[in-house]
Amino acid sequence: MQKTLYISDLDGTLLTPQKELSPRTVEIINRLLDQGMLFSVATARSAATAVELLSPLRLSAPGVLLNGALIYDFAKKEYVDCAPISYEAAKQALQVLEACARPPFLYTLDHNEVCVEFVRLANPHEQAFFESRKGKAYKRFEQVDALQIHPTDQIIYFTLQDSREVLQPLYEAMEKIPGLRAAFYKDNYSDVYYLELFSEAASKSNGVQKIKKLCAAEKIVAFGDNYNDLDMLRISDVGVVVEDGVGAAKEAADVIIEPSSRDSVARYLAAHWRI
Repeated sequence: MQKTLYISDLDGTLLTPQKELSPRTVEIINRLLDQGMLFSVATARSAATAVELLSPLRLSAPGVLLNGALIYDFAKKEYVDCAPISYEAAKQALQVLEACARPPFLYTLDHNEVCVEFVRLANPHEQAFFESRKGKAYKRFEQVDALQIHPTDQIIYFTLQDSREVLQPLYEAMEKIPGLRAAFYKDNYSDVYYLELFSEAASKSNGVQKIKKLCAAEKIVAFGDNYNDLDMLRISDVGVVVEDGVGAAKEAADVIIEPSSRDSVARYLAAHWRI
């Protein structure tokens, strides 16, 4: 029997609409983990919120964080891989954003801690983002007068949250910068849009393949719902999308399951593991 890596997106897929793991999902997945199932996650979240959310699960495999910019070992509580943005690409991105007077959150990795600098919080969504994450383990926020980067910095991520109208032209500009990858998608819980920037070497698909190699798996079954899951779904042996996912994700799917509110990922795992 082939060793299969089962890997799921969090928001809009494994989590409930209340941004949590349901008791039923926890019970099913832990039971399967105890039986030997290889399961992990691939998310745009950082360790600051992902580790806490996933604490009820007995995960042993590493997970993909920040859309593939980081690989995190949940058992050892440390980062095991990083795909930093090149200094030139990061510098060009900052120049575009400064010209538009739209500063981002800038993420760098310092040993085992993610450091986040920002100039201002541009809207209530970014204020809520900051308030829900400040003081968390694994992430340190610092407000600065201006964002400055250096060639020796391990720059891993930029993120902005705003309306589609504000972020669409920025997304189009970022796509033209060599060495940079951009993710642009609607939040699962509100009308706000996210623009996330990371290295062209970072993606959920690359991160999942790294974990596949680390765990000596032979097959990938991936679960998702949104635009930033598309590359992961396409490289998987089986791509599974929840019914309430975006149209593009469902078009890329091999299997469509019930909405995320119905423990559909856990129920699929229970029905199909070892088949």
